[in-house]
Amino acid sequence: MRITTEDINWRPRTAPEALAALELLTERLREADDDRAVFLDVYVVITRRVVEILHTEDHDGFLEPGWLSELTGLFAEEALIATRNSLHGTPVTATSWRLATCYAAHGPAAPYRSAILGINAHINHDLGLVVHAYLQANRTHIDQHLLRRYRHDYFRVNRILEQSVLECTDMLAERYRCRTTTVLRRLPAGRRTSARLTMLVLVAWRDRIWRDILALWNAPDTPTRAHIIRRMERRAGLIARLIVTAPSLPTPSGARPPCPPQAG
Repeated sequence: MRITTEDINWRPRTAPEALAALELLTERLREADDDRAVFLDVYVVITRRVVEILHTEDHDGFLEPGWLSELTGLFAEEALIATRNSLHGTPVTATSWRLATCYAAHGPAAPYRSAILGINAHINHDLGLVVHAYLQANRTHIDQHLLRRYRHDYFRVNRILEQSVLECTDMLAERYRCRTTTVLRRLPAGRRTSARLTMLVLVAWRDRIWRDILALWNAPDTPTRAHIIRRMERRAGLIARLIVTAPSLPTPSGARPPCPPQAG
């Protein structure tokens, strides 16, 4: 089934634009029974919460809501473009995104694994690069006071993730009939225990990425920044490989088809 993509905004610049683009692409992928919808559906839940917060009077304690909205748009662009390239057969150069899109594109998939692969690529590959690019582009306007406010908002996003994780878990089980998630939900306290464990991983990943962002911000020269970025890309790719090869409940076909090798 051909997926229409010509009317999708691949380069959103605000949180509402990001949400609209993600919802449209996710809907098209679901209609085509394409498992590349799984991570994007998770991402829609989180982005919708960001948009809701931006429409509240106090912005739920975020100090720089304009920055949050702009970063949400720039951040979403990375996932959108990776998915678009995968759909169009254009090379996906980042190992983490190549494995995430390849795994989901060659069904049947384990939905929870598709979700984790996308989350890994989006946090461990995209997040630090997007925030660094923004800071670097606006370096002359950012002092230590503003950087502390950005740090506050960066870590306050963890609260949004915590508020979203149970909804995402339920969606994997109910909408995508994820066997692993369904089994976990049937265990005593399994739903909340799996959510807590998921948050521990996400918080650890985001803590590490903030350290990488600061390392990039304080790097004395371009070669040093390039070295840090290569290290971030390698780490995201390694995590993706571990996710793909980790034991799991068998899929209906019994195994996943291999992703084509590619440097990155």
